[in-house]
Amino acid sequence: MSRIMKLNQLILIVTVLALTSCGPIMGNLMTMGGGIKDIEVTGGDAANFTAGKKLLVLAPFLKGEDGYYVSRGDDAANLLDAINGIGLFKGEFLFEPDYYSLNEKTEKYKTMSADELMSMAAMDFTPDYLLVGTILHRDTVVAPTRGVIMDVTYKLELIDLVSKDALVVKVRAKDLFPEVAPDIAEALNELIKAN
Repeated sequence: MSRIMKLNQLILIVTVLALTSCGPIMGNLMTMGGGIKDIEVTGGDAANFTAGKKLLVLAPFLKGEDGYYVSRGDDAANLLDAINGIGLFKGEFLFEPDYYSLNEKTEKYKTMSADELMSMAAMDFTPDYLLVGTILHRDTVVAPTRGVIMDVTYKLELIDLVSKDALVVKVRAKDLFPEVAPDIAEALNELIKAN
């Protein structure tokens, strides 16, 4: 084999290796530093809320101007699964099928008693808190060989169904799609248990 053919083969091998390793390298770089980017209490006091209580999550979340659904109801369901998974609260969700009157019905649910919500949601327990979320902003990008990275900002309103005290939290997370809800649940856990 001539030196030119060997050199061409070497160049081909190096090129193939460079092209195939670029995706994993870029994907890993894109996912570094994922997690909570910002969390701010914009209303209420976290000290008025206690971990371990019973929670009702309203699904789907509301949408702000820059928010959109990946799948209607998934934000609420994923966050509830993560909250239940770490034992912050014991919860279920109420899915509101009438999407076009979601804003009005959400305001009505906030004024209802725990017993009224329990019977409406056909729950096994009387909830202590109601969680209402709003997707303020969402952006997604594909990280090669890693998956979809989601950058999302939620406004989460936790309402005590007896006292009607409300904790309003604005939280931004940027991580691989399956990690966003656990990131947010852990941030809420730290916020509530710190008080």
